[in-house]
Amino acid sequence: MSENNDWLEPKCVYKILSKKNNSINFGDWSDNTEKNLYSLDEDTKKAKINEVLASDKEESEFFKFKQFIADEHIQKGKENLNKKV
Repeated sequence: MSENNDWLEPKCVYKILSKKNNSINFGDWSDNTEKNLYSLDEDTKKAKINEVLASDKEESEFFKFKQFIADEHIQKGKENLNKKV
């Protein structure tokens, strides 16, 4: 799954932060660093992402796994539909 980390990691970070902040609307989050995470300078962003992922490692890995499997099924479904057209 590491080759899919570029799209899995942001989804996972968002999921963990949404849970932590009790809101899917990041505008409601109290921590400005969390709100603007992907606008931060590269070093600060990487450090904060690592901190978020480490804060709930089990949830992080499970969420990445679920997203990966769901995406795999969606891709296979699209391929099957395109074959029928």
